[in-house]
Amino acid sequence: LYKAIPPLLPATIPWHSIAVLPQPDGRCAVLKADAFRALEADAGLDVEVQASWAQRHGVFVTTAAACARPLGQQVPTRPEKCGEFF
Repeated sequence: LYKAIPPLLPATIPWHSIAVLPQPDGRCAVLKADAFRALEADAGLDVEVQASWAQRHGVFVTTAAACARPLGQQVPTRPEKCGEFF
């Protein structure tokens, strides 16, 4: 996540400002701390973050995608739809 998000926000993302909770089905719940929400507010953006995981050949593979939208606009439901908002 710390590589997917920085191009969207004009500041460094504080460590522990966003957390990922892996779910049994390969999806992840993403939790934003107050420090992350403050970055969004300062930038006038809402950042949607999605993450997933899988185990392949004994190795964990993780993916993350982030989309930003101006505050007050509807957020896309899938990362591949992010381009619709720019």
